[in-house]
Amino acid sequence: YSPRISLRPRLLPNPSRGHFRIELPQELPPIASIQVFNARGALVAQIAPANTANIYLPNLVQGLYLVKIRLKDQGIFTQKLIME
Repeated sequence: YSPRISLRPRLLPNPSRGHFRIELPQELPPIASIQVFNARGALVAQIAPANTANIYLPNLVQGLYLVKIRLKDQGIFTQKLIME
């Protein structure tokens, strides 16, 4: 068991219908940037860090997306997001 495994941002709810939030553990530094990529690797959204409480992306079609979260300490997390 590694305590670092639980120190990851979470996307809730997932699957989503275009509205989700990023839950960031307190132990992690603040978010510097958020990018959303479609399954083909194309950038479909770039989100300002101040908007992490509630993210609304109503124009995304159903499918799998990758959400790249860059932290201010340069750490990077990539999470899968399913849009219904």
